[in-house]
This record gives sequence, C-alpha cells and structure tokens, in this order.
Amino acid sequence: MAASSSAASDAGSTTGDSIASEDYKVLTEELAILATELEAKCVEVQAYKGNFERLQSDCTERTSELERLNSQLQKAKLDGNSAVEKLKKTEEDLAQIKEKNAQLSDELLNKSRQVGLLLKSLERVGNYQMTSCNSCLL
Repeated sequence: MAASSSAASDAGSTTGDSIASEDYKVLTEELAILATELEAKCVEVQAYKGNFERLQSDCTERTSELERLNSQLQKAKLDGNSAVEKLKKTEEDLAQIKEKNAQLSDELLNKSRQVGLLLKSLERVGNYQMTSCNSCLL
C-alpha cells in the first residue's frame, strides 16, 4: 500500500507540475501582452508629453505677444488721451481767436464808419468853405 500511495503521490505531483507549468506559460504570455501594452502606453504618454510641451511653449509665446500688444495698446491709449487734450486746448484757443477776430472786425468796422463820417464832414466843410470863398471873390 505504501508503494501505491507513493505512486499516486508521484502521479499527482506530475499532474500538479504540468498544471503549474501551464499556469506559468499563461502568466508569461499575459505578462508579455501587458508589457507590450505598457510599452505602447509609454509611447502614447511621451506623445502627450511632447504635445503638452509644444502647447506650453506656444502658450508662453502667445502670452508674451499679448503682453507686448497690451503694452502698445496702453501707450496708444495714453497718446490718444494726450492728443484729445491737445485738441481740446487747440479748440479753446481757436474759439478765443475767433472771438478776438470778431471783436477786431467790429472795431475796424466802427473805425471805418467813423473815418467815413469824418471824411463826409470834412468834405461838407470843404465844400462850404469853397463856396464861401467863391462868393467872396465874386
């Protein structure tokens, strides 16, 4: 009986070894598949990393460009405000010049009228004197 139990034990261990060997082969194949999938995922992650770095670089460039444009905009805004202030001052100056011109025109017109009246008065006086003198001669 001991011999038969030893033989049964040997048969069981051979069967167990072949099962373990088959399990090992299956696990090895699954591990190889997982390693291949992991390698593919690593390549994919590297591609994502490269895309991210390019996007980050592009974002940095665009941020720099936006800052430059914002600076130009602020300068243009200040220049525009300055130009508006100068224009307002110039308009005020022009209004004062127009007002002064109107005053001077009125004064000139009044002086012209006065000169015209004086000339007419002198002409009348001159005509009167000439008439008087002519009558004296007669």
